[in-house]
Amino acid sequence: MGRARAGRRQRAEGKRETGLRLKREPCSASHVCRLPAVLKGGCRMAIDIAEAVREYDSRRGSLHLFDVNAWLGEQPGPHLAGIETPEGLLEVMDRCHIEQAVVTSTTALHAHTGNGNLAVADALETSDRLVGGYILLPTFTGEQGSTSAPEAIDRAVDQGFRLFRLFPLSMSFTLDDWCVGDLLAHLQHRRLPLCIWHSETTWSHIAGICHRYPDLPMIVEGSGRKIIYDCRTCYPLLDRHPNLLLELHGFINYGLMEDFERRGFAGRVLFGTGMPFVDPDLSLGLIGYADITAENAARVAGGTLRGILGGVR
Repeated sequence: MGRARAGRRQRAEGKRETGLRLKREPCSASHVCRLPAVLKGGCRMAIDIAEAVREYDSRRGSLHLFDVNAWLGEQPGPHLAGIETPEGLLEVMDRCHIEQAVVTSTTALHAHTGNGNLAVADALETSDRLVGGYILLPTFTGEQGSTSAPEAIDRAVDQGFRLFRLFPLSMSFTLDDWCVGDLLAHLQHRRLPLCIWHSETTWSHIAGICHRYPDLPMIVEGSGRKIIYDCRTCYPLLDRHPNLLLELHGFINYGLMEDFERRGFAGRVLFGTGMPFVDPDLSLGLIGYADITAENAARVAGGTLRGILGGVR
């Protein structure tokens, strides 16, 4: 028993010796905290927290970030912090060094689609850093002011919207052409990007849209389920359909971005945060610390999205 207690005491002392020792003083730019850490081989390195923060901010600022997935309005479910005004959204963007963002209304998704889209149109008047994300409905019911797909979409474009979303599961419709084919055809005609959560449909439906509308930029977001769980499906689809793109925040795992680069798919990933449902620093870390080329990092951060929006007719 004495030897067992001695062994436990020795292991505990070893943990205390090799673990991080956190000072109680608050860190700031003027106060440098140095934390001893143990690396492979037992080598010690002092971690300068202030310097790490400066490096992280520098990485973010150099990427010219364009968020394809930001939300504005009252939050119906759990979230980190409410963003209910354009000013609040811009404040978070400034903190995170995000230059531009596509913003969509939570009200349009969870309550009244028309009122929510109008709220975003008003928000676009406050800053040229914001681009509108518009939630579409099938035209047959005339719920968006017209039974004509070109008229409904063109009106939204005139209001500043450049990305369009469909929620077939939540809003009870199908992605078959007999239901939304008129919308898809006009989006393709104008080269306007379409965004769908893969938890709202099936990969077979996504593949069908990519095949039938090859000039339609098709963005799939990982909201509701991590993209990493679907790599066996999305990899062959990315290989077959050049118009298919994936939004970043659902990647979650570090290393997936590097695998996309190895497979030649880095240019098919768009930076998105999902804020305020998700902490934006998740996506910022995935791109800011990815071991990929600077050229590919710039494409993911905003270059590819800016190219898509620049090609809208």
